[in-house]
Amino acid sequence: MYKTILLLITGWYVCSIGLMLYNKWIFDPQRGLGIAYPIGLTGCHQLILWCISSVYLRYTKARKERRARELDSEENAIIANNNEPIVDVETLEREKRQLFWRFILPTAIFSAGDIGLGNMSLRYVPLTIHIIIKSSSITFVLLFSCLFKIERFHWRLFVIVFVMFAGVVMMVYKPINDDSNTNKDGSETSSASFYFGCVLVLLSSCLSGLRWVYTQLILRNQTNTREVEKLDDNVSDYIENKSTDSSSERCEVNVPGQSVIQESITKKPATPENKNNPIRTINKLSPVMALFLFLTSLAVEQPYRHLFSTNFSVKHVFLAIFGLMVLPGLGVFTFTLCEFSILGKTKVLTLSIAGVVKEVLTIIFSMLILHERLHGILNWVGMVIILLDVTYYNYFRYKQKMQEDYVRLEAPAAGFEDKYMGNRRPLETDSMTEIPPYSITSDNTFQEYEMNKIIK
Repeated sequence: MYKTILLLITGWYVCSIGLMLYNKWIFDPQRGLGIAYPIGLTGCHQLILWCISSVYLRYTKARKERRARELDSEENAIIANNNEPIVDVETLEREKRQLFWRFILPTAIFSAGDIGLGNMSLRYVPLTIHIIIKSSSITFVLLFSCLFKIERFHWRLFVIVFVMFAGVVMMVYKPINDDSNTNKDGSETSSASFYFGCVLVLLSSCLSGLRWVYTQLILRNQTNTREVEKLDDNVSDYIENKSTDSSSERCEVNVPGQSVIQESITKKPATPENKNNPIRTINKLSPVMALFLFLTSLAVEQPYRHLFSTNFSVKHVFLAIFGLMVLPGLGVFTFTLCEFSILGKTKVLTLSIAGVVKEVLTIIFSMLILHERLHGILNWVGMVIILLDVTYYNYFRYKQKMQEDYVRLEAPAAGFEDKYMGNRRPLETDSMTEIPPYSITSDNTFQEYEMNKIIK
């Protein structure tokens, strides 16, 4: 068990840190390739990620169908025919359209802005500065949460925000003014470009926090009086999967104007097949993100001017496409699976601590491989303050959750749920449902797991 967790954490570190170093290398005009189209290339990454996630979901779907056929028997077939759920296709299509316009489109725009601005900032600021400032996303999360009344104001949250702000100011107080700011052509990166890159990272952090708060608003506004079954794109696949589950129960859900028989998922065993999977969320969001990034790139970066004016051969072009587009997509997909698997095998606090350690390792490798340096005592003190503040934030959230769980266990009396909650059951108590209010890691798997409660 521990060896598996250690192996998954190692894979997560290798893919995530390697991807950060890779992005800095291809976008950095000083020591890297200096590609001038970070937004357009990020759109290509999202398109590749959509293709990979589609292949993965089709593979898991085919494997599940094959396993169901192997376990199927004549008795189960009779039960399935007699208990086939009634699904209103028109209602499902209307819900899908509402889901797209109310959630998928806004969330995809926030996500595209987050990733696109973050990659664009790598042209102007060192990776070390990028990582530390990106950690300030908790500041925007807490501010937006209090603004939209998702979070109750607490003096400790104010202290966390204030300390984070002070740390960021100390980190960017002085730009790097030595040879590390010298470009390939001998010119020097100005202080204005440095601060412009810092603003891009802050905007990226702001959109990341806004995306999480918007997700929580959608989740909070969902009605708790009925179980809304999340369906795949193929309704027949939904019916087939449900008919093979002999441990489920039938319940009637009241929908305005009609009565729809749906399947209750509360008695399903917590198997990997029916747990929430952030790959589904990635598959839904990535094509919309790619389209938004492509349109933004055409308007801002205008890559079509130099797209066909290249001296490289066809062989070099294919190698460049594979290296610049396919490899990052594979890296994102792999570390998402690793992080999701870690979340399923251990506690969220463990993954949060591992995320902080990953930030520190990324900073160390950026100094060793990219030869980045922090100049002045203020930069070092600011970095330490931000990392300690992030660590305390995770500890504060953990203690807060423990207190809430204690109160929840003490509050309900016998028969309370049967009387007031009807057929609804509490969520499974495995580690997969143990999602913190917000996770402070560079990756977005926690948020994608949360969004999968809406997208399915």
